[in-house]
Formats: sequence, C-alpha cells, structure tokens
Amino acid sequence: MSIRAKDAIETMSGGDLAVIGLCVEIVSNAPLVDPECMTRPLGVLSPLFCLDMLGIHDAKILLFYRDVCRKHVGYMMALLRGSLLGLISESRLRYAIEHHGEGVDLDMIIRAVCARLPSFDPENIIVCA
Repeated sequence: MSIRAKDAIETMSGGDLAVIGLCVEIVSNAPLVDPECMTRPLGVLSPLFCLDMLGIHDAKILLFYRDVCRKHVGYMMALLRGSLLGLISESRLRYAIEHHGEGVDLDMIIRAVCARLPSFDPENIIVCA
C-alpha cells in the first residue's frame, strides 16, 4: 500500500482500527469492483474521496457499511457510485446512515449502477483479513 493510501486511510478513519480495516478493504477491492476507478485521477482512493466528499468519516463509515450497505463492500461502492451518478442524493445517504438504512432502495441502486457501468461488479470482492 502506498504512503498516499495509508495517509488517506488514517485521515478517514480517525485512528479507529475497525474503520482502518474497512478502508483497507475498500481500497483493496476498488479495482475489482469498479475497474473504471483506475482511470480516474485518484484511482483506488476514489471511493475514499467520495466518502470524504459526502462527509462520511470515522465511525459514520462503519454505520454506512453496516446499516445501509448490508456489511458488503461492493454494495458500499455501488452506493458511492450511485451518488456520483446522481441516482441518490447526498442528503438521502446521510439520512439513511442516521436512520439505519431507511429511505434507500439498495437493490435498485445496485442494478442502476451496473446498468450504467457494465464493468462494475459489486460481487467481485476479496475479503481482507
């Protein structure tokens, strides 16, 4: 992992070990789930940048993962991409995080992201230990 990735993960996690592990899993899976992210300037860090843009940091990352994304990194990346594609608003994501996933049709967003980005595959993940 590059110094840049370590710095980004440390910043996003606030030092919380559980969040660090999740951020490592996100970065590790980004090129598998979303190969197009490698063409963007931030590459594998793109999902972390998206979390940052949405104001999702520290423990909120875990809440997002657990309560909104069904503890699935690929689904988390689909929601982040859905936000970038205008399929779900920032306010709706924030509301869902604060209300245990309420107001988000995760399956619909995953289907819509996959339809727009044929190379996107939320199931193409590796589990990091």
